[in-house]
Amino acid sequence: MFNSFGNIFRLTSFGESHGKGVGGVIDGFPAGIAIDEEFVQQELNRRRPGQSILTTARKEADKVEFLSGIFEGNPPGVLSVLSFGMKTNTPMTTTI
Repeated sequence: MFNSFGNIFRLTSFGESHGKGVGGVIDGFPAGIAIDEEFVQQELNRRRPGQSILTTARKEADKVEFLSGIFEGNPPGVLSVLSFGMKTNTPMTTTI
């Protein structure tokens, strides 16, 4: 199993849901195209509890943070690193 997806635009994920956080490294994002952090956060919010039957049962207040690769809202054409800080990182017990 690989943690990288894409050929021209590649996302490599890292972390685990029961760890301190998860994130990704974006490679191939062209310079000068604006990144709307609010939109990314809105998409992340869609997985919060109560949004649909597919969302997690955990109460997570995850917040996206671009750690590098963004300058004044735009990528300069280098690797972009984003992190989804996990506010709640207690392992969930699943019963089948």
